Amino acid sequence: MFKLLGDNFSKFQLEDFNYYIKGYLLKGAHLMSKVEIHDHFQHIKSLNNFNEQLQVLNGCFCIVIQTSDKVYFSTDVIRSYPLFFTINKTNLYMSDNTNSLLDILNKKEINSLAREEFISVKSTPLNYTLIDEIKQVDNGQSFEFSIKSKTIRSNYYIYNIHANSCKIDFNLFEKILLNTFNRLIDSVNNKTIVVPLSGGYDSRLIVTMLKKLNYSNVVCFSYGKSDSYEAKTSSKVASKLNFDWHFISFEDSHMKDFLKQNILEEYMLYSGNLSSVPHFQDLYAVHYLKENNLIDSDSIFVPGHSGDLLAGSHITEIFNKISTKRFKKNSTISSKIHQHWYRLNFFSNQKDIDNKKSIQRIQTFLKHFPSIDNELIKTDVWDISNRQAKFIVNSVRVYEFYGYDFRLPLWDIDYTRGLIVIFIIEHLRILFLKSMI
Repeated sequence: MFKLLGDNFSKFQLEDFNYYIKGYLLKGAHLMSKVEIHDHFQHIKSLNNFNEQLQVLNGCFCIVIQTSDKVYFSTDVIRSYPLFFTINKTNLYMSDNTNSLLDILNKKEINSLAREEFISVKSTPLNYTLIDEIKQVDNGQSFEFSIKSKTIRSNYYIYNIHANSCKIDFNLFEKILLNTFNRLIDSVNNKTIVVPLSGGYDSRLIVTMLKKLNYSNVVCFSYGKSDSYEAKTSSKVASKLNFDWHFISFEDSHMKDFLKQNILEEYMLYSGNLSSVPHFQDLYAVHYLKENNLIDSDSIFVPGHSGDLLAGSHITEIFNKISTKRFKKNSTISSKIHQHWYRLNFFSNQKDIDNKKSIQRIQTFLKHFPSIDNELIKTDVWDISNRQAKFIVNSVRVYEFYGYDFRLPLWDIDYTRGLIVIFIIEHLRILFLKSMI
Protein backbone atom coordinates (compact mmCIF):
# COMPACT_ATOMS: atom_id res chain seq x y z
CA MET A 1 0.00 0.00 0.00
CA PHE A 2 1.06 3.59 -0.62
CA LYS A 3 -0.30 6.64 1.18
CA LEU A 4 0.67 10.31 0.89
CA LEU A 5 0.06 12.31 4.06
CA GLY A 6 -0.70 16.02 4.04
CA ASP A 7 -2.74 18.46 1.95
CA ASN A 8 0.06 20.59 0.55
CA PHE A 9 0.38 18.78 -2.78
CA SER A 10 -1.31 19.49 -6.07
CA LYS A 11 -3.06 16.20 -6.86
CA PHE A 12 -4.48 14.99 -10.14
CA GLN A 13 -5.18 11.73 -11.98
CA LEU A 14 -4.79 11.03 -15.69
CA GLU A 15 -5.43 7.55 -17.05
CA ASP A 16 -3.91 5.11 -14.51
CA PHE A 17 -1.42 7.63 -13.11
CA ASN A 18 -1.83 9.58 -9.87
CA TYR A 19 0.34 12.68 -9.58
CA TYR A 20 1.29 14.56 -6.40
CA ILE A 21 3.39 17.68 -6.95
CA LYS A 22 4.68 20.66 -4.98
CA GLY A 23 6.16 23.62 -6.83
CA TYR A 24 6.35 23.93 -10.60
CA LEU A 25 8.01 22.13 -13.52
CA LEU A 26 9.49 23.71 -16.63
CA LYS A 27 10.43 22.07 -19.90
CA GLY A 28 12.64 24.45 -21.79
CA ALA A 29 11.13 27.85 -21.06
CA HIS A 30 7.62 26.45 -20.81
CA LEU A 31 5.63 26.05 -17.57
CA MET A 32 4.15 22.55 -17.80
CA SER A 33 0.41 21.92 -17.44
CA LYS A 34 -1.05 18.79 -15.85
CA VAL A 35 -1.61 17.20 -19.26
CA GLU A 36 1.95 18.03 -20.35
CA ILE A 37 3.35 16.53 -17.15
CA HIS A 38 1.43 13.33 -17.82
CA ASP A 39 2.56 13.24 -21.46
CA HIS A 40 6.12 13.57 -20.24
CA PHE A 41 5.99 10.74 -17.68
CA GLN A 42 3.33 8.35 -18.98
CA HIS A 43 5.79 5.90 -20.53
CA ILE A 44 8.07 5.38 -17.53
CA LYS A 45 8.63 1.68 -16.84
CA SER A 46 11.75 1.77 -14.69
CA LEU A 47 13.91 3.95 -12.47
CA ASN A 48 16.23 4.63 -15.41
CA ASN A 49 13.27 5.87 -17.48
CA PHE A 50 12.23 8.11 -14.61
CA ASN A 51 15.76 9.56 -14.36
CA GLU A 52 15.90 10.27 -18.09
CA GLN A 53 12.68 12.26 -17.89
CA LEU A 54 13.80 14.18 -14.80
CA GLN A 55 17.13 15.19 -16.37
CA VAL A 56 15.46 17.42 -18.96
CA LEU A 57 13.17 19.24 -16.51
CA ASN A 58 13.72 22.53 -14.73
CA GLY A 59 11.99 24.29 -11.86
CA CYS A 60 11.49 23.97 -8.11
CA PHE A 61 9.54 20.83 -7.26
CA CYS A 62 9.09 17.50 -5.61
CA ILE A 63 7.03 14.92 -7.44
CA VAL A 64 5.35 11.61 -6.63
CA ILE A 65 3.88 9.42 -9.39
CA GLN A 66 1.78 6.36 -8.59
CA THR A 67 1.20 3.86 -11.38
CA SER A 68 -0.69 0.58 -11.19
CA ASP A 69 2.30 -1.27 -9.72
CA LYS A 70 5.00 1.31 -8.86
CA VAL A 71 5.52 4.58 -7.01
CA TYR A 72 8.18 6.93 -8.38
CA PHE A 73 9.27 9.99 -6.43
CA SER A 74 11.99 12.62 -6.54
CA THR A 75 13.06 16.16 -5.69
CA ASP A 76 14.64 18.82 -7.89
CA VAL A 77 18.39 19.45 -8.12
CA ILE A 78 18.55 21.38 -4.83
CA ARG A 79 15.71 19.79 -2.78
CA SER A 80 13.80 23.06 -2.70
CA TYR A 81 10.72 21.09 -1.60
CA PRO A 82 11.77 18.32 0.83
CA LEU A 83 10.15 14.92 0.74
CA PHE A 84 10.16 12.28 3.51
CA PHE A 85 9.06 8.66 3.71
CA THR A 86 8.86 5.61 5.94
CA ILE A 87 8.12 1.97 5.22
CA ASN A 88 5.92 0.66 8.01
CA LYS A 89 4.79 -2.96 7.87
CA THR A 90 5.72 -3.03 4.14
CA ASN A 91 3.52 0.02 3.47
CA LEU A 92 5.05 3.19 2.02
CA TYR A 93 4.01 6.45 3.68
CA MET A 94 5.21 9.80 2.34
CA SER A 95 4.88 13.44 3.37
CA ASP A 96 6.47 16.84 3.00
CA ASN A 97 6.55 17.10 6.81
CA THR A 98 8.03 14.59 9.25
CA ASN A 99 5.42 15.33 11.92
CA SER A 100 2.82 13.48 9.82
CA LEU A 101 5.06 10.43 9.64
CA LEU A 102 5.85 10.44 13.36
CA ASP A 103 2.15 10.02 14.10
CA ILE A 104 1.97 6.63 12.36
CA LEU A 105 5.14 5.13 13.83
CA ASN A 106 4.96 2.85 16.84
CA LYS A 107 8.73 2.81 17.20
CA LYS A 108 10.77 6.01 17.10
CA GLU A 109 14.51 5.51 17.59
CA ILE A 110 16.90 8.48 17.67
CA ASN A 111 19.90 7.88 15.42
CA SER A 112 22.80 8.91 17.68
CA LEU A 113 25.29 9.38 14.83
CA ALA A 114 22.80 11.45 12.81
CA ARG A 115 22.20 13.56 15.92
CA GLU A 116 25.89 14.42 16.27
CA GLU A 117 26.24 15.03 12.53
CA PHE A 118 23.18 17.29 12.71
CA ILE A 119 24.80 19.36 15.48
CA SER A 120 28.11 19.50 13.64
CA VAL A 121 27.00 20.08 10.03
CA LYS A 122 23.54 21.68 10.60
CA SER A 123 21.81 18.81 8.78
CA THR A 124 21.58 15.04 8.64
CA PRO A 125 23.50 13.58 5.68
CA LEU A 126 22.26 11.43 2.80
CA ASN A 127 18.82 9.92 3.38
CA TYR A 128 19.07 9.97 7.17
CA THR A 129 16.93 12.00 9.54
CA LEU A 130 17.19 12.14 13.33
CA ILE A 131 14.73 9.24 13.50
CA ASP A 132 15.95 5.88 12.17
CA GLU A 133 12.57 4.96 10.72
CA ILE A 134 12.10 8.17 8.70
CA LYS A 135 14.16 8.82 5.57
CA GLN A 136 14.47 11.88 3.35
CA VAL A 137 14.89 12.19 -0.40
CA ASP A 138 18.25 13.74 -1.24
CA ASN A 139 18.55 16.54 -3.79
CA GLY A 140 18.36 15.22 -7.34
CA GLN A 141 17.63 11.71 -6.07
CA SER A 142 14.95 9.43 -7.50
CA PHE A 143 13.18 6.40 -6.01
CA GLU A 144 11.13 3.49 -7.29
CA PHE A 145 8.90 1.55 -4.89
CA SER A 146 7.29 -1.69 -6.04
CA ILE A 147 3.77 -1.97 -4.61
CA LYS A 148 3.76 -5.73 -5.21
CA SER A 149 7.19 -6.79 -3.94
CA LYS A 150 7.53 -3.93 -1.39
CA THR A 151 11.10 -3.29 -2.55
CA ILE A 152 12.63 0.15 -3.01
CA ARG A 153 15.46 1.33 -5.28
CA SER A 154 17.13 4.69 -5.67
CA ASN A 155 19.60 6.59 -7.83
CA TYR A 156 20.70 10.14 -8.64
CA TYR A 157 19.88 11.88 -11.89
CA ILE A 158 22.24 14.85 -11.42
CA TYR A 159 25.99 15.59 -11.54
CA ASN A 160 26.65 13.94 -14.88
CA ILE A 161 29.55 16.36 -15.45
CA HIS A 162 31.62 16.30 -18.63
CA ALA A 163 33.93 19.30 -18.91
CA ASN A 164 36.46 18.98 -21.70
CA SER A 165 36.92 22.71 -22.19
CA CYS A 166 38.16 24.97 -19.40
CA LYS A 167 38.06 28.24 -21.30
CA ILE A 168 35.68 30.87 -19.94
CA ASP A 169 33.21 31.95 -22.60
CA PHE A 170 31.52 35.14 -21.40
CA ASN A 171 29.21 35.23 -24.42
CA LEU A 172 27.92 31.80 -23.44
CA PHE A 173 27.57 32.93 -19.82
CA GLU A 174 25.52 35.98 -20.87
CA LYS A 175 23.25 33.76 -22.97
CA ILE A 176 22.74 31.41 -20.01
CA LEU A 177 21.91 34.38 -17.76
CA LEU A 178 19.36 35.79 -20.19
CA ASN A 179 17.66 32.42 -20.65
CA THR A 180 17.61 31.79 -16.90
CA PHE A 181 16.03 35.12 -15.99
CA ASN A 182 13.59 35.08 -18.87
CA ARG A 183 12.37 31.74 -17.50
CA LEU A 184 12.10 33.30 -14.04
CA ILE A 185 10.04 36.22 -15.33
CA ASP A 186 7.76 33.96 -17.38
CA SER A 187 7.11 31.75 -14.34
CA VAL A 188 5.94 34.50 -11.96
CA ASN A 189 3.05 35.71 -14.15
CA ASN A 190 3.60 39.43 -13.46
CA LYS A 191 3.47 38.99 -9.68
CA THR A 192 5.65 41.05 -7.34
CA ILE A 193 9.19 39.70 -7.03
CA VAL A 194 10.64 40.27 -3.57
CA VAL A 195 14.43 40.17 -3.37
CA PRO A 196 16.36 39.88 -0.07
CA LEU A 197 19.03 42.31 -1.28
CA SER A 198 22.31 42.14 0.61
CA GLY A 199 25.72 43.60 -0.10
CA GLY A 200 26.73 40.40 -1.90
CA TYR A 201 27.02 39.70 -5.60
CA ASP A 202 24.35 37.00 -5.83
CA SER A 203 21.32 39.12 -4.91
CA ARG A 204 22.77 42.06 -6.86
CA LEU A 205 22.98 39.83 -9.93
CA ILE A 206 19.28 39.02 -9.55
CA VAL A 207 18.10 42.65 -9.36
CA THR A 208 20.48 43.67 -12.16
CA MET A 209 19.09 41.03 -14.50
CA LEU A 210 15.50 41.95 -13.62
CA LYS A 211 16.29 45.57 -14.48
CA LYS A 212 18.06 44.57 -17.69
CA LEU A 213 14.98 42.60 -18.77
CA ASN A 214 12.65 45.50 -17.85
CA TYR A 215 10.81 43.73 -15.05
CA SER A 216 9.71 46.58 -12.78
CA ASN A 217 7.39 44.88 -10.29
CA VAL A 218 10.20 44.36 -7.79
CA VAL A 219 10.49 45.04 -4.07
CA CYS A 220 13.85 44.78 -2.29
CA PHE A 221 14.53 44.59 1.42
CA SER A 222 17.37 44.41 3.89
CA TYR A 223 17.49 44.02 7.66
CA GLY A 224 19.68 44.17 10.74
CA LYS A 225 21.54 47.36 11.66
CA SER A 226 20.94 50.43 9.52
CA ASP A 227 24.62 51.44 9.51
CA SER A 228 25.90 48.05 8.35
CA TYR A 229 27.70 47.58 5.03
CA GLU A 230 24.97 45.20 3.89
CA ALA A 231 22.14 47.69 4.52
CA LYS A 232 23.97 50.66 2.99
CA THR A 233 24.93 48.70 -0.14
CA SER A 234 21.44 47.28 -0.49
CA SER A 235 19.89 50.74 -0.30
CA LYS A 236 22.28 52.18 -2.89
CA VAL A 237 21.70 49.33 -5.36
CA ALA A 238 17.90 49.47 -5.05
CA SER A 239 17.95 53.25 -5.46
CA LYS A 240 20.20 53.05 -8.52
CA LEU A 241 17.87 50.53 -10.16
CA ASN A 242 14.74 52.47 -9.08
CA PHE A 243 13.25 49.54 -7.14
CA ASP A 244 11.20 49.91 -3.97
CA TRP A 245 13.28 49.17 -0.88
CA HIS A 246 12.43 48.45 2.75
CA PHE A 247 14.71 48.20 5.73
CA ILE A 248 13.67 46.15 8.77
CA SER A 249 15.53 47.13 11.92
CA PHE A 250 16.39 44.39 14.39
CA GLU A 251 16.06 46.66 17.40
CA ASP A 252 15.81 45.05 20.82
CA SER A 253 12.32 46.41 21.49
CA HIS A 254 10.96 45.00 18.22
CA MET A 255 12.61 41.63 18.72
CA LYS A 256 11.38 41.28 22.31
CA ASP A 257 7.76 41.66 21.20
CA PHE A 258 8.33 39.21 18.36
CA LEU A 259 9.95 36.62 20.64
CA LYS A 260 7.02 36.75 23.08
CA GLN A 261 4.85 35.09 20.44
CA ASN A 262 4.87 31.34 19.67
CA ILE A 263 6.12 31.93 16.14
CA LEU A 264 9.65 30.62 16.73
CA GLU A 265 8.48 27.25 18.04
CA GLU A 266 5.92 26.88 15.24
CA TYR A 267 8.51 27.76 12.62
CA MET A 268 11.08 25.34 14.07
CA LEU A 269 8.63 22.45 13.84
CA TYR A 270 7.64 23.48 10.33
CA SER A 271 11.08 23.98 8.84
CA GLY A 272 13.42 21.59 10.66
CA ASN A 273 11.79 18.29 9.73
CA LEU A 274 14.23 16.26 11.83
CA SER A 275 16.88 16.88 9.19
CA SER A 276 17.83 20.57 9.06
CA VAL A 277 18.72 23.23 11.60
CA PRO A 278 16.01 25.88 11.06
CA HIS A 279 17.23 29.05 9.39
CA PHE A 280 16.11 32.11 11.38
CA GLN A 281 18.07 34.92 9.76
CA ASP A 282 15.26 36.66 7.88
CA LEU A 283 12.29 35.22 9.79
CA TYR A 284 11.49 38.50 11.54
CA ALA A 285 12.05 40.53 8.36
CA VAL A 286 9.50 38.48 6.39
CA HIS A 287 7.13 38.62 9.36
CA TYR A 288 7.44 42.42 9.40
CA LEU A 289 6.86 42.78 5.65
CA LYS A 290 3.70 40.68 5.88
CA GLU A 291 2.29 42.21 9.06
CA ASN A 292 2.75 45.75 7.73
CA ASN A 293 1.32 44.97 4.28
CA LEU A 294 4.51 46.07 2.55
CA ILE A 295 4.25 43.34 -0.09
CA ASP A 296 1.36 41.73 -1.96
CA SER A 297 -0.09 38.51 -0.55
CA ASP A 298 0.85 36.61 -3.73
CA SER A 299 4.41 37.96 -3.90
CA ILE A 300 7.21 35.62 -4.87
CA PHE A 301 10.53 35.71 -3.01
CA VAL A 302 13.71 35.33 -5.07
CA PRO A 303 16.85 34.87 -2.94
CA GLY A 304 20.38 34.54 -4.34
CA HIS A 305 21.21 31.02 -3.16
CA SER A 306 23.97 29.75 -3.94
CA GLY A 307 25.79 31.79 -6.54
CA ASP A 308 29.10 31.98 -4.70
CA LEU A 309 29.46 28.20 -4.56
CA LEU A 310 28.52 27.75 -8.20
CA ALA A 311 31.17 30.29 -9.21
CA GLY A 312 33.84 28.20 -7.49
CA SER A 313 34.46 30.17 -4.30
CA HIS A 314 33.97 27.27 -1.87
CA ILE A 315 36.66 25.08 -3.41
CA THR A 316 39.34 27.72 -2.76
CA GLU A 317 39.45 27.05 0.98
CA ILE A 318 39.66 23.29 0.40
CA PHE A 319 42.41 23.76 -2.19
CA ASN A 320 44.39 25.99 0.18
CA LYS A 321 44.15 23.36 2.90
CA ILE A 322 45.41 20.72 0.50
CA SER A 323 48.25 22.85 -0.89
CA THR A 324 49.42 23.90 2.59
CA LYS A 325 49.14 20.31 3.87
CA ARG A 326 46.65 21.16 6.60
CA PHE A 327 44.79 17.88 6.11
CA LYS A 328 46.02 14.68 7.69
CA LYS A 329 48.69 12.92 5.65
CA ASN A 330 47.42 10.44 3.02
CA SER A 331 43.79 11.17 3.88
CA THR A 332 41.13 10.26 1.30
CA ILE A 333 38.79 12.83 -0.22
CA SER A 334 36.03 11.52 2.10
CA SER A 335 38.30 12.09 5.07
CA LYS A 336 39.17 15.59 3.83
CA ILE A 337 35.47 16.46 3.54
CA HIS A 338 34.96 15.15 7.07
CA GLN A 339 37.88 17.17 8.45
CA HIS A 340 36.67 20.34 6.72
CA TRP A 341 32.92 20.21 7.39
CA TYR A 342 32.35 18.11 10.50
CA ARG A 343 33.21 20.62 13.18
CA LEU A 344 32.66 19.91 16.86
CA ASN A 345 30.97 22.63 18.82
CA PHE A 346 29.80 23.27 22.35
CA PHE A 347 26.77 21.01 21.96
CA SER A 348 28.57 18.05 20.39
CA ASN A 349 29.43 14.97 22.36
CA GLN A 350 32.83 13.69 21.25
CA LYS A 351 32.09 10.17 22.53
CA ASP A 352 29.02 9.88 20.30
CA ILE A 353 30.74 10.86 17.06
CA ASP A 354 31.92 7.82 15.16
CA ASN A 355 34.33 9.41 12.67
CA LYS A 356 34.85 6.15 10.82
CA LYS A 357 31.12 5.69 10.18
CA SER A 358 30.69 9.33 9.16
CA ILE A 359 33.52 8.99 6.63
CA GLN A 360 31.98 5.75 5.34
CA ARG A 361 28.71 7.61 4.76
CA ILE A 362 30.55 10.24 2.72
CA GLN A 363 32.26 7.48 0.71
CA THR A 364 28.90 5.82 0.04
CA PHE A 365 27.48 9.10 -1.20
CA LEU A 366 30.40 9.87 -3.55
CA LYS A 367 30.20 6.40 -5.13
CA HIS A 368 26.95 7.50 -6.77
CA PHE A 369 28.92 9.86 -9.04
CA PRO A 370 31.61 7.83 -10.86
CA SER A 371 31.80 10.37 -13.72
CA ILE A 372 33.28 12.97 -11.33
CA ASP A 373 36.98 12.25 -11.05
CA ASN A 374 38.13 15.63 -9.69
CA GLU A 375 38.45 15.57 -5.91
CA LEU A 376 37.74 19.27 -5.45
CA ILE A 377 34.52 19.04 -7.45
CA LYS A 378 33.54 16.12 -5.20
CA THR A 379 33.81 18.44 -2.20
CA ASP A 380 31.39 20.85 -3.90
CA VAL A 381 29.01 17.98 -4.69
CA TRP A 382 28.96 17.04 -1.01
CA ASP A 383 28.52 20.71 -0.06
CA ILE A 384 25.56 21.08 -2.45
CA SER A 385 23.77 17.98 -1.20
CA ASN A 386 24.25 18.76 2.46
CA ARG A 387 25.01 22.32 3.58
CA GLN A 388 23.41 24.03 0.56
CA ALA A 389 20.31 21.87 0.05
CA LYS A 390 19.51 21.11 3.68
CA PHE A 391 20.55 24.34 5.40
CA ILE A 392 21.10 27.31 3.07
CA VAL A 393 18.35 26.63 0.51
CA ASN A 394 16.10 25.15 3.17
CA SER A 395 15.81 28.73 4.47
CA VAL A 396 13.05 29.19 1.86
CA ARG A 397 10.82 27.48 4.42
CA VAL A 398 10.55 31.00 5.93
CA TYR A 399 8.66 32.21 2.85
CA GLU A 400 6.44 29.13 2.81
CA PHE A 401 5.73 29.53 6.51
CA TYR A 402 4.19 32.95 5.81
CA GLY A 403 2.29 31.72 2.75
CA TYR A 404 4.59 32.97 -0.03
CA ASP A 405 6.00 31.18 -3.04
CA PHE A 406 9.64 31.38 -4.09
CA ARG A 407 12.00 30.95 -7.04
CA LEU A 408 15.68 29.99 -7.12
CA PRO A 409 17.08 31.27 -10.42
CA LEU A 410 20.69 30.50 -9.48
CA TRP A 411 19.65 26.83 -9.28
CA ASP A 412 18.15 26.86 -12.76
CA ILE A 413 19.61 23.72 -14.36
CA ASP A 414 21.11 25.54 -17.35
CA TYR A 415 22.70 28.07 -15.03
CA THR A 416 24.15 25.46 -12.65
CA ARG A 417 25.45 23.16 -15.39
CA GLY A 418 26.86 26.10 -17.29
CA LEU A 419 28.67 27.54 -14.29
CA ILE A 420 30.15 24.19 -13.29
CA VAL A 421 31.79 23.99 -16.71
CA ILE A 422 32.52 27.67 -17.29
CA PHE A 423 33.72 28.79 -13.88
CA ILE A 424 34.45 25.95 -11.47
CA ILE A 425 36.65 24.03 -13.91
CA GLU A 426 38.47 27.23 -14.84
CA HIS A 427 38.77 28.14 -11.16
CA LEU A 428 40.45 24.79 -10.54
CA ARG A 429 42.89 25.41 -13.38
CA ILE A 430 43.87 28.84 -12.01
CA LEU A 431 44.33 27.45 -8.50
CA PHE A 432 46.54 24.70 -9.88
CA LEU A 433 48.67 27.15 -11.86
CA LYS A 434 49.07 29.40 -8.82
CA SER A 435 50.26 26.44 -6.77
CA MET A 436 53.00 25.82 -9.32
CA ILE A 437 54.43 29.37 -9.04
